Amino acid sequence: TTRPARCPPRPRRCSFRQRAPSTATNLRGDQVQALITSKDDRVWVSNPLGRDPEDKSQVRDGLLLEFPRPAGVNAAKLCCNLQNTLWASYLQGQLLTLHGRELPDWYALMNSSPAARAALFQAMVREGMLRAYVWNGQVWQDAGFFWEVGPSVPKDQVLWLDLNNIPGETLQVKLESTAGFWMINSVAIDYSPEAELSVTELLPQQARDHLGQDQREILTNNDGRYYVMPTTQDWAELVFAAPPLRKGHQRSVILKSSGYYEIHVSDEDEPQRELVSRLMAEPGAYGQYTLHLLQNYLGKCLANIE
Repeated sequence: TTRPARCPPRPRRCSFRQRAPSTATNLRGDQVQALITSKDDRVWVSNPLGRDPEDKSQVRDGLLLEFPRPAGVNAAKLCCNLQNTLWASYLQGQLLTLHGRELPDWYALMNSSPAARAALFQAMVREGMLRAYVWNGQVWQDAGFFWEVGPSVPKDQVLWLDLNNIPGETLQVKLESTAGFWMINSVAIDYSPEAELSVTELLPQQARDHLGQDQREILTNNDGRYYVMPTTQDWAELVFAAPPLRKGHQRSVILKSSGYYEIHVSDEDEPQRELVSRLMAEPGAYGQYTLHLLQNYLGKCLANIE
């Protein structure tokens, strides 16, 4: 079956009136408010240097934020402009190399076992994603996470916060992940009520790859078929017919897509099964491992200089 080229507009509810934090410190207590108040050329970067890998309390990094909270407000949108570091991107491939010659078998397991995929997902969220917490008066309450966005460009991300059981006139938020993984340009909170908006989904009118071949049939149906780009020289250009802009409205464009990618790494070494199992199962072990890697790398660089 095929879908119509243009789905009818559907009313949605959304609104953004952002407020910067009244206070902001990193987990070591340093003031960082000036770095994250607005989207500019100043960025808070999680620093993995100068940390003891054997001390698990030092493998995590993040921000402690406070926002004034209006009376009677029980929900908020946490708005962040952020990106991953190149170090975090490098470590994705490095982790795969630990599977060695068993990497194809690991890929096959991920493709066939929901339980194995769920365990990997939980480990990735625990160790690599930017976790969000809100203070409920007694403990930090889990409020969700921001998924990795890559190191190329900063991206705007929004996380919905349920404040129904959060007391007080001040909202306290903690953002946390493994040290060295995240860069944050701005953080803001939005308490505004939801407002209606209209959403129109469009399918591409044209989709041609770098060889001029028509890929529209593959790219307009989420049916398990993929436009495959095996090299960095492959690309495709998609053209959409945008509806007229409505008077008195603003328009935002969001690309909705599905797919996957594989990281090309060496799979010739011996697998390090015990290490992989520990990194997946033990909270904080991956952070310790990455700090050891960084220290060893810096040590070799300094030795070459001397």
